[in-house]
Amino acid sequence: MKFEDAFRKGTITASDSLTTRKARLKKLVKSNVEENKLLKEFLEVNHIKGDFIKEATDRALQRSVHGYSDEMATGSVLESYRPLCS
Repeated sequence: MKFEDAFRKGTITASDSLTTRKARLKKLVKSNVEENKLLKEFLEVNHIKGDFIKEATDRALQRSVHGYSDEMATGSVLESYRPLCS
């Protein structure tokens, strides 16, 4: 989806600041990590949960700026880590 289409659809609004979008994406990433018990356990055992959430949030933010919805951006970033889960 192009940025213009996302803007027209309401996924991205002019009033969204970078910090607002980042906070929303961070909440989505955290909730997805909490739902995935195996990933959560792996991250906590290796003491990298915070770093993982930060990196995943930054990647999702980059994708959402390019027109992806927040959910789609977060899902695609976490999907790239599926081999880690298995």
